[in-house]
Amino acid sequence: MESFERYLLQKGYSPSSIKSYQASVLRFENWLQSQSMQASEVGYNDVLLYLKSLQQKGSSQRTQANYLQGIKQQYHYLHQHTGQIPHHPFAHLEIKGQPKRTLHQLLTLDELQSLEAPPPDEGPTAQRNRVMVSLLVNQGLNRAELERLHLDDLGLRKGKIYIRASRKTNHRTLDLKAYQIIDLQDYLYVGRPAILKVKGVQSEQLLLSMGTGKRLANTLQVLVRNLKKQHPKLQGLQQIRASVITHWLKQYNLRKVQYLCGHRYISSTEKYQIGNLDQLQNKVDRFHPLNEKSSEI
Repeated sequence: MESFERYLLQKGYSPSSIKSYQASVLRFENWLQSQSMQASEVGYNDVLLYLKSLQQKGSSQRTQANYLQGIKQQYHYLHQHTGQIPHHPFAHLEIKGQPKRTLHQLLTLDELQSLEAPPPDEGPTAQRNRVMVSLLVNQGLNRAELERLHLDDLGLRKGKIYIRASRKTNHRTLDLKAYQIIDLQDYLYVGRPAILKVKGVQSEQLLLSMGTGKRLANTLQVLVRNLKKQHPKLQGLQQIRASVITHWLKQYNLRKVQYLCGHRYISSTEKYQIGNLDQLQNKVDRFHPLNEKSSEI
C-alpha cells in the first residue's frame, strides 16, 4: 500500500484523494478475500459483481463511481508500473448516472480566430491577454496549464512551447505560430516586466495576474467577460477547448489529437468525435452495466 501511495503522490493527487483511494482499495481487497480471489485473477465480470454487491448494500451511483475510481488507479499501477497483472481488465468501465457536461454550441474556426482580434486597450495586461487568448485558441490549453507555464517552457528560437504534465494530462511540446512568437516577445520584454514592477515581486511564472497570487482564475474570468461583449456566442474556456479539439479531429488522426490535448487515455479524445458542430447533445459516456432499466452492457 505504501508503494501505491507513492505512485499516487507522483501523479499529483491530494492527500485527501489518496486516502479515499486507499480506502476503496482496502474495501475491494476485503471483498476479494470473501470471494477467495487474488487481484491478479480479477476480470471485468468480477468487478461488475463487486459493484452489484455495493448496489445491494444501498450505495449510490456516485459512491460506486468513487470506489471504482480508486480501484482503477490501483490496477493501472499494478499493470503499468509493477507488471503484476498482464492487462487492465476494466480500464474504461464507467458508472451510468455520472454524465459529463458537454457544450451545445461549438465555435467555428472563423469564430475561434475572431477571438484573437487585438483588444481595444493597450498596455501590459492587453499584451498578456493577447498571449493567453492565442494559447487557448491555437494550442487548446486550459486554465491550469496556463498557470503552470514557466519562462523556461518557451522555446521561441525553435517556435515551441512545453506544456507540463499534471495528474490529469500528459506533458507535450507544441508548435507556436509565427505571430504568437512576436506577441510573446512583446509580452516578455515589455508587458511582463511592467506587471512585475506593479506587483513588486520576481517570478518565473510566464503569465501573471495583477493580484498578489499566482492563480489566473479571476484574470481569465474578466477576460472571458470582456470577450463575450464582442462575441455573444462565447460561453467560456471549456467551450473554446472543446471547439479546438473537435476541429483538430477533422485535420489529424486520433493519436495525434490525443497528444496535442495531453489526454492520458484515448477514450478522453474519442468523446470529442461528433458529426454536428452546431449542437452537441448531452450524453453519458458509459451505461451503468448493472442498471436494471438498461439492457446494454
